[in-house]
Amino acid sequence: MPTSGWKRDRARQELVRICKGMLNGSTDLLIGCRLIVQLRTEANVATTSAFDTLRGVESETDGYPLGERRAAFSQELLARLDLEVSGYLAEVRPALLDACKEIIREVETWQLHSGDELLQ
Repeated sequence: MPTSGWKRDRARQELVRICKGMLNGSTDLLIGCRLIVQLRTEANVATTSAFDTLRGVESETDGYPLGERRAAFSQELLARLDLEVSGYLAEVRPALLDACKEIIREVETWQLHSGDELLQ
């Protein structure tokens, strides 16, 4: 398999893994959105409404600090941001989870049509 095909397939597998993690709660929703937005191009998949949903959430929360970036913010600001983001996520969670289900279906369909093995 050509390198680009291998990279594409690995990115598609990662998309499915992240989406399944978001669905079962093992992957943080914001981290998952950010990862999926980054992987979409490498996975060579079309922009669909499901990807648009995740991109929208990623865009709305791109200023929210995750991981090590949180250390640069005051505890007061983090508390306010955490409250805002948790409220926002409560609103968009159903749409996010539906988008994850759709992305899994889309990627599996692309794999079937390309003749590649179905993703696990």
